[in-house]
Amino acid sequence: MTLDFKFAGVHVRIDSDTDIKQSGHSPVFLCKNNSRPDIVYKIKTAKLDAVPEKSVKNPDSSYSYTDYRGVYHKVFFDLDKNKTYADLLYETSDSYTLIIDEEYKETISDMYYLVRVMDLPGAFLKFGRLMLHASYCDIGGEALLFAGLSGAGKSTQADLWEKYENAVTVNGDKCFVYSKNGQVYAGSLPVAGTSGKCLDRDLPVRLIVFPIKDKENKITKLRAVNAIASLMKCSVFDIFRRENQNTALGLCADIVSRVSLCSLNCLPDDGAVNEVKSFMNSTSKAEIK
Repeated sequence: MTLDFKFAGVHVRIDSDTDIKQSGHSPVFLCKNNSRPDIVYKIKTAKLDAVPEKSVKNPDSSYSYTDYRGVYHKVFFDLDKNKTYADLLYETSDSYTLIIDEEYKETISDMYYLVRVMDLPGAFLKFGRLMLHASYCDIGGEALLFAGLSGAGKSTQADLWEKYENAVTVNGDKCFVYSKNGQVYAGSLPVAGTSGKCLDRDLPVRLIVFPIKDKENKITKLRAVNAIASLMKCSVFDIFRRENQNTALGLCADIVSRVSLCSLNCLPDDGAVNEVKSFMNSTSKAEIK
């Protein structure tokens, strides 16, 4: 079975020896397969071993990395069953093999779960795409991003823009940001978190906002060094690979040089919306970049 998708302008092909269930938001990202893909995932099923001793641990110990005979692996574990359920092999910069344990074939072969073991953040970094924890809003054909970790209030602010400004939430949980022709763009992906909001749109970014829950509404434009630090904190990539850190840092610096980033001390009310609007209205598009 072969499926072709396009996320943030990157063509991804999946060749699988088992059927892949189209669920969640993945169908809206399907594309024609009449061009050469940028990234290819070959998916196979096999019997995998028990959880091996891990050389590098993720804080929740649900995956680790190994370098076996010159091939880099990301291995995923079901600790309750002491089983390895998926093994992602990094064969080249644009080719991956994902082996799924036979016992987990029905679950992981669902596209909703599959994207979680494909390491899209790492794969897309090589194409200049940085994944962010952000609520991505369409405000009249431009992207307004509320970036932050869980609990920061990004979904609340996106909902307020829907309520008071007729904004459309393109993705309530994550997005890619990238530069094209001197402009920063936002692109969606088929992971929407608890918001359930996910559309396929790539739009030029007008502003990136970091909400901070407070007792007043106040927006502050961040200096470059603070903007880069805030962007890195919200970026999604595996910190255990040094090349990922270096690439992500370079992309953050490029984004900060092209678009404004602001902190927003805020309440969950229309005053927060007006604060952001006032900033954008008092700053031309040329200046905001």
